[in-house]
Amino acid sequence: MPNIQNPGMKTIGGNLTRFTDAAEHAMGDIAYGVNGKVFRYVQFRDAVTYVAGDVCTTALAAVDDWRVTNDRAGGGNITGHSVVGVLPSGLAVPTQNQYGFIQVAGQCAPRGTYAAGDYVIPHATVDGTAVVSGYTAAKADFNIFGKAETSAIVKLGGLL
Repeated sequence: MPNIQNPGMKTIGGNLTRFTDAAEHAMGDIAYGVNGKVFRYVQFRDAVTYVAGDVCTTALAAVDDWRVTNDRAGGGNITGHSVVGVLPSGLAVPTQNQYGFIQVAGQCAPRGTYAAGDYVIPHATVDGTAVVSGYTAAKADFNIFGKAETSAIVKLGGLL
């Protein structure tokens, strides 16, 4: 078992901080970290340069394919793709076509502009960022992936 130093990224049987060119786990596998953090094994596709905190959506029409992208401005992205997760902050980042884990539950720090209490969605045109959803009871927005606890921390929800 690996000895992973970041306490938010510990798990039994998998290195959540490693990105590889060949798959080492089944796509979609779930790993549990500490403090309520949960991660999913994915392939990072169709990307602009990945950055820690990137919001990633499905890269293809098939949601269960577990190929993700941070590309919202162009490429193979289709507006409205489902959010899959957020690249954990403070760690290495993948390059296009690599495999690794993305955070799907717990507190995280997505890139973007929001304040405590805001519901956040992926920005429609700015790659990898979150933005305030404009959610109201009268105008449900089903691409909400979390609620901001501060201007820098979002608690992910509904991505499992």
